[in-house]
Amino acid sequence: MNTGLFDPSIAAPDKARMQAFRHKLRQALSGHADLLHLDRVPLAWRGMQSPLRGIQNIESQNHAFQLNLRESFDATLSQLNAKSRKRKFRIQTRRLSELGGFEHVIAATAEDGHALLETFFRQKGQRLQAFGLPDVFAPEDVRKFLHCLVDVPPRGADHPLSLHAIKLKGEHDGHVLAVAALSRKGDHVICQFSSIDDTLCPEASPGELLFWLMIEEACRSKAAIFDFGIGDQAYKRSWCNQETVQHDLVLPISTFGRIMVPATIAMTRAKAAIKRHPAVYKAVQKWRSRHPAA
Repeated sequence: MNTGLFDPSIAAPDKARMQAFRHKLRQALSGHADLLHLDRVPLAWRGMQSPLRGIQNIESQNHAFQLNLRESFDATLSQLNAKSRKRKFRIQTRRLSELGGFEHVIAATAEDGHALLETFFRQKGQRLQAFGLPDVFAPEDVRKFLHCLVDVPPRGADHPLSLHAIKLKGEHDGHVLAVAALSRKGDHVICQFSSIDDTLCPEASPGELLFWLMIEEACRSKAAIFDFGIGDQAYKRSWCNQETVQHDLVLPISTFGRIMVPATIAMTRAKAAIKRHPAVYKAVQKWRSRHPAA
């Protein structure tokens, strides 16, 4: 989500101040841009209204999903179908125990973090290729940026990127079944990305198990919200009790920009319509994988 950074005193600007703000934006961007397009902006977040609400907007095709954390993991699970989840957890751990057991690994050093990040790149690339989807993590500059984040040391509980994994013991000792990366600021934990290797024990749902363990750890560390980020997927809905609607904001700067506004809004609506129809969305994703330059 692109919430922005704002002074609390301007959280709810009146109509006159909003009009003046739009005017200053147009002045600053005049000659440099035709249209200002801010995508995936929540107009309300954790009880606060966005000061950008006054800019023309349309609901984005992408929503974000969060789980509100309570004082304990059991209390957090009580918001969901706790009995079913606990039963599934027992089945998952039993199946992995039959393979020799497992451990929840949190990278303690930058070296460990880099190793898990490379495992993620490999797992994610293979899975996206299997589904005929483009690998957004393949570009070297993307990988370099994420490796740089791993090198940034934490400040107390806050950290830009912490790598978590499930590793097998026994016969397959060290084999990584799932990887996820978390960021934290204050009491807000956000999952940036995740991957799985389902070649050994797919019936154990290692990705789902890793989320259980990470959410449990977030509760222990007194976080207040576990954010699954943007994108509507079944596993997110199964965990989350909060859905945050995003909006795309458009502000024309020039005459040409005013002409572009209807086309920009139509494009957003078209994307939303495509995502509401899985078969159409799958076909579009396959086309994208064959035309990466597009």
